[in-house]
Amino acid sequence: MKTAYKFRLYPNRQQEAQLALTLDTCRHLWNKALADRKNAWEREGITRSYEDQAALLVFEKQSNHNLNAVHSQVEQDVLRRLQKSVDNFFRRVREGARKKGYPRFKSINRYSSVTYPQSGFKLNGSLLILSKISGGIRTFVHRPIAGRIKTVVLVNPYNTSQRCSACGEIVPKKLKDRVHICSRCGLIICRDLNASMGIRTLGLRGIACGEPTYGFGLCTK
Repeated sequence: MKTAYKFRLYPNRQQEAQLALTLDTCRHLWNKALADRKNAWEREGITRSYEDQAALLVFEKQSNHNLNAVHSQVEQDVLRRLQKSVDNFFRRVREGARKKGYPRFKSINRYSSVTYPQSGFKLNGSLLILSKISGGIRTFVHRPIAGRIKTVVLVNPYNTSQRCSACGEIVPKKLKDRVHICSRCGLIICRDLNASMGIRTLGLRGIACGEPTYGFGLCTK
């Protein structure tokens, strides 16, 4: 049986910069892979597979230094997530769903997590060690972990007060605005409650002491 755990991370400035680079590199990879799929279909009638894009990634890393700064399995997971999104789109098409939900290009505010699916991580006491990230990241491990860690997911809490907790739409607000009103899905809710629900959805428990904080989720088996 799989068990999920959620912990807070407190990276130093160097680690925070490296995590931000990892997140943004994965976002660009998603967008480039999605564009490649659209272009291959629209121009040549070709359907790209995960295997096709994983092979192209190897060549892309020869000229894109940012890709070399991210653990390879993290990048492969981005391509698998895109494949899953495309598969879900075609499933909804077959089912005649009203909303088909073709994968979207991701802005900086709409890509908030990266996954280490099998390797490249180690939890050493209260330090999380990640491949391509300098040193161990301070971690608040508030409960014991049973079993072997299989997957690690990192989540950035940025913009949780602006993002709709129901549909993910960014709803700009000034500090004085205390009610969240989403024109996309119609959700009307207290701003603070919306933010807390968004943090919970992202796998976080909040931000402590004003420090840079990332969410850290893991699954064991």
